[in-house]
Amino acid sequence: MGTEDSVLHYPSLLLISGSGRDVGKTLLACRIIRHLARRGPVAGIKISLHHHAPSSRGRVIASGRGYLIVREEEASEKDSGRMVAAGADPVFFVTAGDEALREVFRRLQPLLGDRPVVCEAGGLRHYIKPGLFLFVRDEKAVPPEKSQLLQYHPVVVRRAGDRFDLPVEKITWREGKILYGQ
Repeated sequence: MGTEDSVLHYPSLLLISGSGRDVGKTLLACRIIRHLARRGPVAGIKISLHHHAPSSRGRVIASGRGYLIVREEEASEKDSGRMVAAGADPVFFVTAGDEALREVFRRLQPLLGDRPVVCEAGGLRHYIKPGLFLFVRDEKAVPPEKSQLLQYHPVVVRRAGDRFDLPVEKITWREGKILYGQ
């Protein structure tokens, strides 16, 4: 894991993590993508620690020891396909272990262009300092393996049904930076 001094600062990145599965990370990501896409191009990234076979709708961009990067090209029910449906282009689905995250991001950077990037991947925060870091949580306790992300002082977002206590209209992208409430 990186120290704050050794992480790459990437101000165009909005990073979303959460307290577990099914807390609404993808739902929130898609709402933010939809909001930002009204004003211009936005990229989407879904990083999973669980290895999945590439979808027939995607194109393998890169693979290596411990990672696979696929460019999603069509909307689907998969999290990355939902990002396509929300208006992100390009969208990348990545399977990678923590040890490969630096390499994955190094490979993705030239493909992202000059646009905001909405990424669902908590572990990436150990290596990248985003413009905005969100942590979605439910009413249950945060598991110990997820609580380590709280050391980075994310904006904690609570979900109640299909609503979040974060007004997405306060998220903007200006001069290469993701901003919140400015």
